[in-house]
Amino acid sequence: AEQRLLTYFPVGGSVELLLSRKNPNASVSSDIAVATKKKLSACDRDANDLRSQLEPLSTPQLRKRLDRTFGIQYEDNDEHAYDRDLIMQRLLQCYSSNNNGIQRSVRHEHGVALDPTLLKEVL
Repeated sequence: AEQRLLTYFPVGGSVELLLSRKNPNASVSSDIAVATKKKLSACDRDANDLRSQLEPLSTPQLRKRLDRTFGIQYEDNDEHAYDRDLIMQRLLQCYSSNNNGIQRSVRHEHGVALDPTLLKEVL
């Protein structure tokens, strides 16, 4: 069991394994499900929501945007530098305060129809 755990959790070569009697009332999978919140996929998010637009960006990209757009920097050794939720909240607060409460405008663009002969070649 220790070797299998090491393949899943490589932590420097040793694992402390604590065995206990099975509790029939405990459900590990349900505990894990409660601890982790379900994230929406891109097709399920509201495209007009700023958070939905920022969600695909990595934490370093969010930090870079916070720095370049609003001049707020986090040092790499700062305990909050890689806290995604905190960085996202801070960025959303900055955008909100920068707009002075004004609702962001939504721009709708209409595409151009392809020539049917080109469409056949593409598909």
